[in-house]
Amino acid sequence: MLAKLQRLPVDCKTKAATIRTKIYSAAFYAIEAADLTETQLGKITAAVLRNIARAKNSKHNMHHTFMASSFGDDLDPVGQVIARRVATFRRIMAK
Repeated sequence: MLAKLQRLPVDCKTKAATIRTKIYSAAFYAIEAADLTETQLGKITAAVLRNIARAKNSKHNMHHTFMASSFGDDLDPVGQVIARRVATFRRIMAK
């Protein structure tokens, strides 16, 4: 889905919102109980960077790109996984 999103002629703000709402919900379905390997997480991170980074070269700082081009909540996949796991833990502790 990220490869298709990369070809769409929309602005970065719309792409960031689409990644956050559609792509991450599909990619991280049941992540609270399962685990991703570092290779899988790296592929997701690279695909997201290709979508939101305006430069077409490989010489950009990952953390700076996520910070400057998030247009809202954090787009970093590692942060998304942690947030989903913490939210699930809080729900379990409240029961």
